[in-house]
Amino acid sequence: MPELLIPKYQLPGGAKPFARRLRALLSADRPAACPVPIGLAAPQPLSDTVAICTHAIARHLVEGNAASLPIFNTRPPDTWRILTAASWNRPDAFTEEFGDLPADLASDLWLQVDQVCRDRDSLAPPALRAAADLLLRLGYPKRAAELLGMSGTEADAHRFSPQLAREEMSVLFRFHHDSAQLEQLALNAAADERIDAYARLMLANFIVVRNGKRGTDTPEAHQAAELGRAALASLDDTETVKALAEHTWLRAVAYLPFLKSDIKATLAMLDRAEECLTLGRPSDGTLRLLAWEDHATPLYETLAKTLIIFGQAERAVAATDRLVELNPHDHRTWNRRGQALAAAGRIDEALYAFERTLPLGGVAVAEAAFHLGWVYEQLGKPDLARDHYLLSQRVDPTVEVVDERLKNLPQ
Repeated sequence: MPELLIPKYQLPGGAKPFARRLRALLSADRPAACPVPIGLAAPQPLSDTVAICTHAIARHLVEGNAASLPIFNTRPPDTWRILTAASWNRPDAFTEEFGDLPADLASDLWLQVDQVCRDRDSLAPPALRAAADLLLRLGYPKRAAELLGMSGTEADAHRFSPQLAREEMSVLFRFHHDSAQLEQLALNAAADERIDAYARLMLANFIVVRNGKRGTDTPEAHQAAELGRAALASLDDTETVKALAEHTWLRAVAYLPFLKSDIKATLAMLDRAEECLTLGRPSDGTLRLLAWEDHATPLYETLAKTLIIFGQAERAVAATDRLVELNPHDHRTWNRRGQALAAAGRIDEALYAFERTLPLGGVAVAEAAFHLGWVYEQLGKPDLARDHYLLSQRVDPTVEVVDERLKNLPQ
C-alpha cells in the first residue's frame, strides 16, 4: 500500500472551545483509566509514565525524601486534572483550591501533600521544588505561586532564585502570556551564573524549543543554544545525569538545522541525543530508571515525528518500537506509532495502533477515534469511518477536520 499521511488533528485554542470540550466530556461516557490526577490515587495498570512520576514525586515529598528525587523531564498539560475530572463526569473536581477536592476523590496522599504545602517555611529547596512541580502538574498554579512567594509577581520585576529558577519560570509561564517578555527573561537567567547550571540549561532549552515550534530561526535561539552549551560545561553531577542533560540540549538544538530543512544535521543531532540517552541509563534504582524513561519517551516521539516529516517512515516505525517498550499506556505512543505505520503504508497495523488508545479513555479517545475513522476510509469502510468520526465528535466536538471528513463521506 502507498505511504499515507493522516490529516492534521488540530485542537483550537481559547476559552470557548475548551469549555465546549469539557461539556462534551462530561457526558461522553469515556472515563480516563488513570486516577492519579484526581486525588493522587495509586497508579493503575493503564497509567502512563507521567502519572507514575507524579505519584512518586508526591510520595517522596510527604515522606521527607524530596532531596532523593531524580530530575524528571515531562510535565503534563495544565488541563490534565480538569479534563480527567470531566471524563469522570465530576465537575466538582474542577476546584481552584487544592484543599477543596471532594472527600471521596482526595486520597490520604493528597491530604498529606496539602498539609506539607501549608508550611512553606519548613520546606528546604528540594522540597519546595518538588511541591511546586507537583502543584503545577495537578493544575494548581496559584498555589504553586504562593508556595514560591510569587503571588502577584510581574515577569518584568521578577528576580530568579538560584535554586528554584526552573519552577519559578514555569509559574510565570502559566500566568503571563507575553512570549517575547518571558523569553527575554529566560535568556537573561540562562546567562546568570548565580543560577543552578541545570536550571540554566532548561531555561536555554525552553527558548530554543519555543522558537522551533513557532518555526522562527532567531538570533535569540542561537544565543540560547550557546548558553545551554555553557551550562552543560559547568554542570557538576554524576556522569549519568550529565549524559541525560546533554541529551535534552541536543534534542532542543536539533530544531536549528530542522528549521533550515537540513535533514542530515537534524538527524545527526537526534542520533547523538540517543547516544547520550543510552549513556545516561542508570544501572540500578527503580526511581532513577523511571526518570530515565521519562526522558526517553519524548526523544523517541520527537525522532519518530521528525522521520515522518523527512519521509523516512520505516525508521519512524522503528523509533516507535522503543516508545511501545518504554511507555505502552501513553496515548502519544500509539498516536505516533499509528502515524508512522500509516506513513509506511502499513495501514492494517496503524488501525491496531490507534485502537490501543481507546481503553485509556478520556479526551485522547477523540483523536484516536478520528484517526480510526480516517483509516477505515482508506480501507473502503465508510460506515465504520462514520461511526468513529461521530465518536470523536462526541468526546470533543471542537476539531474542524472531523466535521470536514464526515461531510465528505458518501451518504
